[in-house]
Amino acid sequence: MLRKLKLMLKSYGRIKGTALFMKYCFTTMVNVGGAKILRSILGIKNVIVLKGQTDFSGNCKALYDELIKNKFYEKYKIVWHINNNSNLHKLDDGYCEAISDRNWLKKIYYNATATIVFYEVSCCFQRRVKGQRVVYLGHGCPSLKNCKGFITLNPKLDTNAMITSDNVRDVMADMLCFQKEKFIVNGMARNDVIPKSQMQFQEFGFDKTMKVVVWMPTFRNSNIVENNIRRNDSSVQYLYGLPLIHSEVDLKTINNMLQKRNIILLIKPHPRAAQSGIDELKFSNIIVWTNEYLEKNNIDIYSLFKSSSGLITDYSSVAFDYMLADRPLAYIIDDMKSYKLGFAYENIIDYMPGNQIKDIEGLLSFFYEISEGKDLYLEKRHQVCAWANQYNDGNNAKRLIDIFSL
Repeated sequence: MLRKLKLMLKSYGRIKGTALFMKYCFTTMVNVGGAKILRSILGIKNVIVLKGQTDFSGNCKALYDELIKNKFYEKYKIVWHINNNSNLHKLDDGYCEAISDRNWLKKIYYNATATIVFYEVSCCFQRRVKGQRVVYLGHGCPSLKNCKGFITLNPKLDTNAMITSDNVRDVMADMLCFQKEKFIVNGMARNDVIPKSQMQFQEFGFDKTMKVVVWMPTFRNSNIVENNIRRNDSSVQYLYGLPLIHSEVDLKTINNMLQKRNIILLIKPHPRAAQSGIDELKFSNIIVWTNEYLEKNNIDIYSLFKSSSGLITDYSSVAFDYMLADRPLAYIIDDMKSYKLGFAYENIIDYMPGNQIKDIEGLLSFFYEISEGKDLYLEKRHQVCAWANQYNDGNNAKRLIDIFSL
C-alpha cells in the first residue's frame, strides 16, 4: 500500500494523488471484503478464471483450447475476464462466460468462488480467498530485460508462477520479488503450436518462392498510460517505433535488398507499442501484421514460426520462444547502451545466439545469409535453447492441467 501511495503522489501530485489513493483503498476494501464474505457463505466452486495479456490470446488462450478439447467444461465453469467489452462476441462458443470490470458484482462473485485463476500480466483480482490458487503464467520467460519493479508478484494474491527452466529460477525470483520455491517449471502454453503446426505463409497469400523473415521488436514507448505515466524504455527515438530505423531512406534500402534476395519482411509490432503509423507502411517486400489484423483474421503468429526463415528481435523474450522453431535469429541492439531498463544478465550477449546488429549494413548482411541458407549460430542457439526451454514437446497446456490436477 505504501508503494502504491508513493507512486500516486509522484504521478498525480499531493491532492489528486491522495484522492485517487483513497478511492483505490475503498475499491480494494469493497472487492476484497465482498469476496471474503461470499467465500465464507458459498465456498469454493469448480470455476476456472482466465485473464490474458490481451483478450482471448497467449498462454491463457492455449490453455483454454486444451480445456475445451478435453471437455473440462463438463466439470468446471470457465470464465474469461476481458479488457474490452467489444470483444465479447469473439468467444461466443457456449463453453465459457466472459466478464469485464463493468460486471463488478460478478467479478467479486468469481473472486470468491473460483478454485483457480490463471493470468499473464495483471490479475483481475487483488487478493485470493482461502482455498484458492492464483497462477501467474507470465508473458515471456526467460527475460533479457530487467523488469524488476514493473511486474511484482504479491504473496497475498499469487500462489505460483511459471518459468520455462530451472536455470532461470533465481533471476526470475529476484525480478518478480517472489519466493523461488513457488515457481513451477513448464513451457509457455502458447508455444505448443510451434513444434506441431503445419501452417504455411502461402495460406495467407504469400508467394511460395519467397522466404519470410519475421520482425518482432519489443516496445520502446508504451501505448498504455499507467498512473499518469507513459512508459518509455529507450532514450533513442525511431521512425515507426522500429529500432535501427531513422528515415524512409533506411526502409527503402532494406526493401531493395529484400527484393534482390527474394525475401518478405513481416513486421509484427508489440501489442503495447505506442501508435506510430506503422500499419500504413507501403513497400513491396515489407508487410505489417498488427495485433488487430491477427485477431481479425484469426492468425496465431506462433503457428507460422516453423514456416518462416528467420526472426529479427532485440531484447524481447520472443527470441527464446522462436528457438523452439530452430531457425536463424538476429538481435538489433543499436540502443543497448541507452536502454533504460537495463538487463537481467551481465553478459547479455551470451544469451543472444544470433547476429547482433548495430547498423543497417548488419541487417542487410543478415538478409543475405538468410537468402543463402546460412545458419552461423546453429550450435550456440541449440545450447541457449536447451538452457532456456526445459520442454519442447508441444504439451505445455496439457502439463499445466496435470500440474494443478484439474
